[in-house]
Amino acid sequence: MDQWWTNREVEIIRKIWSSTESIESQMHLLPNRSLKAAKNKARALGLVKAVVERELMRDKALDLLEFYGPMSADRLMALIHRSRQNADSIIRQLYDENRIHIHGYDVLMRAKKSRMVKVWAAGEGKNANAPRKRQKVEIAEVRQAITVSQPFRDPFIEAFFGAAA
Repeated sequence: MDQWWTNREVEIIRKIWSSTESIESQMHLLPNRSLKAAKNKARALGLVKAVVERELMRDKALDLLEFYGPMSADRLMALIHRSRQNADSIIRQLYDENRIHIHGYDVLMRAKKSRMVKVWAAGEGKNANAPRKRQKVEIAEVRQAITVSQPFRDPFIEAFFGAAA
């Protein structure tokens, strides 16, 4: 049977969600409520849990940049064990605070496609100039050169005997 939430319990929920401690460690303040019920009530109230993890990750990312030197967002993502979106968010925050700068640009090769990625470095500094963007004509020429360099293989022959070596 559902119980109504008292004003005192709602105040406790607000305190728990504004605290940086884990929810589980504070559930003793609500002895008659389950963790699931508390999370559902907080969601209904529109509360967002205060987290220090974001600040800790920013500090960890900055420490890694200082220790290892300049690196791309992909490498930083792998070192802090976070998603690319999360790593980009951390980098953006550090950049807005002038704690990191663009050290240079590097070519990232993935699946026969290359793209330029920013290489970040710790500390204040002058951002590197962005590389010149390739025109559509240049991209088409590269694509044409790749196509010409590959030998022609009849589709039926390829189906029976495999791709050309």
